[in-house]
Amino acid sequence: MTAGLGASPPSPAVERQDFLLRLTDVLRGQGTTRQVLEQVSQLLGEAFHVNRVGYGNVDEALDQIDWEVCWTDGTVPPLLGRFPASAFGQRVIERLRGGHTVGIANVRQHELTSDVFAQRTSHEVDTRAILVVPLFKAGRLRTIVYLNQRPERTWTDTEIDLMQEVAERTRELIERGRAEEALRDSEARWRGLFERMGEGFFVAEAIRDAGGRMVDFRFGEINPAFERLTGLPIAGLLGQPVTQAIPGVQQELIDIYARVVDTGESAEFEIQVPALNHRWYEARARRIAPDQFSVLFLEVTERKSAQAAQVESDRRYRALFESIDEGFAIVQLLFDPQGQPRDYRFLEINPAFERQTGLPDAVGKTILELVPDIEPFYIQTYGRVALTGESIRYENEAAAMGRWFDAFAFRIGEPAQRRVAILFTDITERKLQEQALRERERELREAQELAAVGSWFWEIDADRAAWSQELRRIFGFGADEPLPSFAEERGLLYPSEDWDRLQVCVQAARESGQSYAVDMRAFRKGLPIWVTARGAAVRDAGGRVVALRGTVQDITERKTAEEALRLADVRKDEFLATLAHELRNPLAPIRNGLEILRRTSADSAAAVRARELMDRQLSHLVRLVDDLLDVSRVSQGKIALKHQRVSLQSVVDLALEISMPLVQAARHELVVDLPEQAVLLDVDPTRIAQVLGNVLNNAAKYTPAGGAIRVHAAEPAGGLVAIDISDNGAGIPRDMLESVFELFTQVESDDRASQSGLGIGLALARRLVELHGGTIRAASDGPGRGSTFTIELPAPAHEPDAGQRSGGQPVAAAPRQVLVVDDNVDAAETLALILQLDGHAVRTAHSGQQAVAMAEALRPDVVFLDIGLPDISGYEVAVRLRALPALEGTKLVALTGWGAAGDKQQARQAGFDLHLTKPVSPESLAQAIATWDR
Repeated sequence: MTAGLGASPPSPAVERQDFLLRLTDVLRGQGTTRQVLEQVSQLLGEAFHVNRVGYGNVDEALDQIDWEVCWTDGTVPPLLGRFPASAFGQRVIERLRGGHTVGIANVRQHELTSDVFAQRTSHEVDTRAILVVPLFKAGRLRTIVYLNQRPERTWTDTEIDLMQEVAERTRELIERGRAEEALRDSEARWRGLFERMGEGFFVAEAIRDAGGRMVDFRFGEINPAFERLTGLPIAGLLGQPVTQAIPGVQQELIDIYARVVDTGESAEFEIQVPALNHRWYEARARRIAPDQFSVLFLEVTERKSAQAAQVESDRRYRALFESIDEGFAIVQLLFDPQGQPRDYRFLEINPAFERQTGLPDAVGKTILELVPDIEPFYIQTYGRVALTGESIRYENEAAAMGRWFDAFAFRIGEPAQRRVAILFTDITERKLQEQALRERERELREAQELAAVGSWFWEIDADRAAWSQELRRIFGFGADEPLPSFAEERGLLYPSEDWDRLQVCVQAARESGQSYAVDMRAFRKGLPIWVTARGAAVRDAGGRVVALRGTVQDITERKTAEEALRLADVRKDEFLATLAHELRNPLAPIRNGLEILRRTSADSAAAVRARELMDRQLSHLVRLVDDLLDVSRVSQGKIALKHQRVSLQSVVDLALEISMPLVQAARHELVVDLPEQAVLLDVDPTRIAQVLGNVLNNAAKYTPAGGAIRVHAAEPAGGLVAIDISDNGAGIPRDMLESVFELFTQVESDDRASQSGLGIGLALARRLVELHGGTIRAASDGPGRGSTFTIELPAPAHEPDAGQRSGGQPVAAAPRQVLVVDDNVDAAETLALILQLDGHAVRTAHSGQQAVAMAEALRPDVVFLDIGLPDISGYEVAVRLRALPALEGTKLVALTGWGAAGDKQQARQAGFDLHLTKPVSPESLAQAIATWDR
């Protein structure tokens, strides 16, 4: 081992410690479990100077080993793949299962590896010396770690001890990797089942009233089969209460789920849901968490319909059975010498026999005597019943008798008697009716092929129309309401211009037999809808068109979706155009400001003015990006509120700081009217100030220059604090009072200057207010008459104590030793200049390796560290700096353009004390340094 760790090491202990430190760095590194184990294998191979190092996963059930990780020095082949455990020596495997480490200097001369399989494997993998360490989990051999050497080698106790420690240190990594893989496999299987299962499935959460009674439930998760089985689009259901998502759903269904949630007892039931076109469902519900339950269901409408039809059929059958007797006969089967049935003789018949069959005096005669051409089916079927004893029920045609029979045959008496009883009914009339019904259904299917919704039939000469019930429903007619004639449909069922188009199509169908299909507007009890009207001609035997038949399909939902997609596309184009405009606006003055700075001295009035202008425009750019990011975070539910007990006045002041530049630039008169007594809020002050600032910005932009803006709040009432922000500006059309809170929506205005913005401020404001449990609404008397936005927030129940009311002042930043690390030289130098202006001693580095070396030499108080460095990442730099005892008191600040929650979590795990998102304000830099000694 000594030679393996390097030439002439200071001492075995130091050498061992150095190796373990390097191992620790590898185990803490980034990458998958396999990648880390490959690095560990390479480290072992280079330290021990062996030819091959690897890990194998043991499958005890299959007695196999999966060699998944292998490092070699290039002189021997890699050992990868699946092999029987016995291939490496059955006695070796037994010792490993017993928990013993196996070290053999030469496997070709050792008793543990003397069997033929081990010897053959030794030659195939070109190995003599082996050192193998077993790893156990729950008492079972799970993994082995091995070293292989081509020449013979005697393993020292020090090497075996170190190898065992390495194996133990990688045990947790291996088991975690297996657990993560198992979790991914489980999740994939669950998700695959969830997406592909034929049954409908959803998870829901109970909604309770003030008394704690479950009165509704909200859909949480829905599988694709749900939409197929209910006809309801999933997108319109998620997060919605069932009473809103499925209007008219019966209370009985909510009560069933309430019992499941309240008692924890699962429920299996069948229920018909009128709100879903009277469909029947078979469902199983169970509680999965407090106030949460899951439902697995199937639509059984067809089965229930079939059952109902069967019940009705049985009722008719019983009525028929009671009014006339069924035919009954006992027959004796006759067999030929080969044991095949050849005929049967009637031994006994009932009085109804002759009426059912038309065969007189049948007793004592055979069926072939009575009906020589009888189908072989009857003789063979009754022969099988006589021989096997298996009863049979059938319907079959006896063409030789010109009849159909519904019969039940069963063996009676001893098997040797070969007797069969037959209970039967002449169902010829029913079969003829069924045949006629099938013909009628075929005709109906031809009509329904045009559209599977409402159907109609119009006799032209009699001007008489027949409507299906579905067609009545489409147009809002009850089952008993009189129907309009074709001419009366104009203006009643269709707008005049659409009916005229339909009349042209109908006339063409009457004259030439031409079919038609046309999308048109229509009315359902006065309400506008869209339908597809289809029609086809019906001709008599002479080819004359005597009637029209067709369908009407309600396509309102499709048309609405098409219009929504069109509007969404328009909004997208408008948003992209507006975004380009908004981004270009501040870029132009910034570029001009840079040119001014190049041409003037730093102390000149023009340079000062240029810097102020550039600062404002940069703040505007940052605000645009922040708003876009906030909208994204809110839509994904990633906004985390930081509630504080603060005064309404302080929040309004913060909002005014945001909006005053716009208000002053437009020379508006701003009146702030707040209660004299302090009004407390339990909110995230930054987010509520952002809400108020967004509304104030809108008021400033949409109010002509020199307008009036008023901020008013009253004492809390009913547990709510109401804040009104009103203006005398452009106003809002009544039909847009709700849509102004939708993304990318802007109120049209003649003033192009008022059109700046992305259309996201009010959408973001509403979501932030709702996250606080409040509401925001707009009111306006119309265009040109101003608008008022009312924000209502819950008032805290109790006064805060003195400690809650007091607020700390920022701590002044004393001069510190600072290291700035950023591969962007301009960014690093400008940040260093700002810090130097604050009195700090600053050095810069532009790579990860350089940063580690400089930090170890300088021992800075604070390191501002970029994450995206050219050689190693900022995360790895942080890990290395945290490993240096001399930098234990150094504060590490991540400085990056990535600001998601996952980025911040990764920074904390790497050892950062603080995470700042670019661009960083001077105040944030000062605060980061000021808190160094806390």
